[in-house]
This record gives sequence, structure tokens and C-alpha cells, in this order.
Amino acid sequence: MPTAHPVHNVIFDANGGTVDVFQIQTDINGYIMWLPVPTRADHAFAGWHTQIDGGHLITWSTVFTADTIVYAHWIQQTSAFTVNPVYHAFPNAQPGYGTNAMEQTFVITNVGTGNITGLSAVFLDNGGTFFRITAPLQSASLNPGGSVRLGIRPAANLAASTVPYAATLLITGNNGGISMIVPLSFVVEPAPQSVRYGDLNDDGRVDSADLILMMRYFAQPNVSINMAAADVNGDGVVNQADLIHFTRFFARPGVVLGP
Repeated sequence: MPTAHPVHNVIFDANGGTVDVFQIQTDINGYIMWLPVPTRADHAFAGWHTQIDGGHLITWSTVFTADTIVYAHWIQQTSAFTVNPVYHAFPNAQPGYGTNAMEQTFVITNVGTGNITGLSAVFLDNGGTFFRITAPLQSASLNPGGSVRLGIRPAANLAASTVPYAATLLITGNNGGISMIVPLSFVVEPAPQSVRYGDLNDDGRVDSADLILMMRYFAQPNVSINMAAADVNGDGVVNQADLIHFTRFFARPGVVLGP
């Protein structure tokens, strides 16, 4: 029987605010793929934490090992701003991706009645390793109704990984008096593996040893072969037609292996 990997429920307590999603289930590795963003009148969201007061900040790199309740923390404010989008998952990419086309622009808008000064944006944890701020705020100030743009893109040359690269962006204003957290994530998928059709023994060559191995496979099905490479006629299945096609490959110049 395959080993069962437990998943866990993460329950979001808005702690005086409101949130659209109150429970998310982890994947088998203990990660959650996104973090909901709650709202509360006259307050700025200061992140999800493990305790209602204090505790540890929850990020997209947090690993949950049991069912857990996390709590929204708030900073009361008379000034306020919004960030659009409130979180962002960059499109999945493969090694060699170009970062310029992946830049995401975040729009920060003053929705309060007073001026906001000293706007700044920094990454928490090690987020600056995975992402780059390409259009910094440079201590921007905003009048009521005003907006400013912030550009962010993934770092170049990140290795392929099934676990998302995650970061938490902290945007503050009024010397830290108001703030908002923006979760980011990015996945670099492994590059597709090319198939060397006919290389049944994975030695990097296509020769008579591979043909002999295919003959043994049909005579003794417990013989191990590279099944993808054995589909030498490219029809999606491995059967006697592949053996005939493979035999012709060695007997007749010009016979092509694969689709």
C-alpha cells in the first residue's frame, strides 16, 4: 500500500475583521498555496500569526504539521492605503525564463483623508533572494486619492523546484504607522526531459544492445526498459509494432525513430 501523506486544515481567524476564505487545506508537504487577505475598517492588515497576540508571522514558506488556527493582526490607523493586487502568484516558468516580461506592477492608492508620507517597500524573511523591486517607491508621498506604482519581478536563474519560491512584501507609510503585507509566489518547473527514442538501456546510444533488450522485454515482461524510449514508432504505446519498426531501423537506412 502506498504511504499516506497527511494534509492539515489551516483556519483563518480574522480577529475583528472579515475574510472571504476561513479555511485552506495544505498540500502533502504541509504548504498552503495562497494566503487570504482580510479587511477591517480603519485598520491595516499586519499579517497572519500563530497567536492572537504576538506569535510568528505566517508566510507562504511556512510548513504546517498539524491543524492550525492563525490570527489576523491589525494596526489601527487614521490614514489608509490599498494595494492592487493584494497578492500575486507569478506565472509558472521553466529554467532559462526571461524576467522582464514577468514584471508585476502593484498600484498603491491613498484611500484615507490625510496625506501619507515615507512610503517604502521591503521584503521580509529572505524574499529579496527570490524577487527584485524594479521600480522602488523612493519614500513616495501620497495625497488623498493619489496613487503610486511599484514594480516587482522574480530573480533571474532560480533553480527548478516543485515548492514555490515565496516572499512577503511589507509596504509601510507614515514612518511605519500604517502597513500592508503582500504575499508573492513563483514556481520554476523542471524542464521537459527529451526522449532518445531507441535508447532502451539509457546508455546514451542507440545500437544493437537496445534491440536485443527489446526482444528480451517481449519474451520476458519483467525485463526493465525505458518505456518512453521504447515507443520507437511514436504511437503512444509499446507493443510488437515497435519491435518490427526497430528491426527495420537497423536493416533499412532512412527509417526514423519516434513520432
